[in-house]
Amino acid sequence: MKKASLGSRRRVLGLGGSVAAIVAFGHSPARAAVSTINATTTALTSSADRMISYRFQERMWQTPDGGTHLIVNRGSLSPAGGLVMCSSFDNGRTWLRALILSNSDFTSTCDGQMVGNDLNLVFSTTDRKILQTLLRYDPAVRTWRRISSATVFALAGTTALSPAVATDSLGAMWCSYVTQNDSTLQTVIRLSCRSRPGVAWSNTGQTFGTSDTLGIERAGRPVRIAGGVGMIYTWHDDIVWATRADGAAINGAWTSTLLWRSDPPGSGGRGDWGGHYSMVTDLTGNIHLVTVDMGRVVYFRYLASPGMWEPMRALTGDIAAHYTQVTLCEGSLVVVANNQSQSQAWQSDNLGATFRLTANLRHAAATATITYDAPRQESPGVSRSPVPVLQLYSEGTTRRLMYFAVPLAR
Repeated sequence: MKKASLGSRRRVLGLGGSVAAIVAFGHSPARAAVSTINATTTALTSSADRMISYRFQERMWQTPDGGTHLIVNRGSLSPAGGLVMCSSFDNGRTWLRALILSNSDFTSTCDGQMVGNDLNLVFSTTDRKILQTLLRYDPAVRTWRRISSATVFALAGTTALSPAVATDSLGAMWCSYVTQNDSTLQTVIRLSCRSRPGVAWSNTGQTFGTSDTLGIERAGRPVRIAGGVGMIYTWHDDIVWATRADGAAINGAWTSTLLWRSDPPGSGGRGDWGGHYSMVTDLTGNIHLVTVDMGRVVYFRYLASPGMWEPMRALTGDIAAHYTQVTLCEGSLVVVANNQSQSQAWQSDNLGATFRLTANLRHAAATATITYDAPRQESPGVSRSPVPVLQLYSEGTTRRLMYFAVPLAR
């Protein structure tokens, strides 16, 4: 198999500049005071740590009929274990179970791309494969049904996990995922392609990052760009940008260039699975990426014209940030991240040129049974205002989600 070549090993891709020069983050002129939004409990529960993992995957969507839809991993809880589609019609306060994804368990995670009422979903399965399923939403009766399923990747003696999917301008679908050899523990990011609807998925033979036994810590996310497909992938301390042109051979090599390297090693904080980053594309084709580095919330912006990344900018100092989410909301960007066990929201009304802190998301104090040790958040990639934000917490051995309605600050 060919390995995507890693280009020049620069610390920052794009405009250059020293670390000291790029960490300053522009802020909009002060407007409304920072608001405080208190949590509301929901009935969403799980026994799985991966209830809403991982950050780089998309598992929450909104439909024009006012619905908000979320896939959670219920773990071993009955009546539905594994991945379950839930729907809300009050912006995320209350939820109904809508569909159970068979062949999923407490280890399964998913990513989905919604166009109209169709959701193309990829997920890791109970039998260690990657499966792609087309789900269709019927707004007249507010139900979901499964239309078709296909295997993206399956190989005896290999565990596949952490999938993400994108479709290019020619209709080809691309799915990245991590594979680990069950015997040797060799781990690498791989890529499969379905050239058009209805045909079988093909392993492209491409790998991203070096195959090694140093752990799972890596994750890739493909994204459509003008004239091709890009992919952000994390590999240990590195964040890398890879691209291909539409129409190139499916098994052709991608061009990869280093976007950011955490220094010192291990300071990036992108998790044991490498998946603590979130990204969204705006209507002009710019890509917005938020992640963490040395406890800070950091932001990267890809400009569709001229087709390059700006230098990283730090949104905060070290606030022990570990989880981030970015949402495109009515022409503005909303970034949510944890500050210790609480969360905060920042807003950009100029698509990433400047940001301002707009809300503190607050929950009750920890108790002997209620803890906030893994404050993961979830929000739709594209949302109406107020943005529904869910945050994970634990009550004994049960994982739960609290709810915040985060409006745009005017």
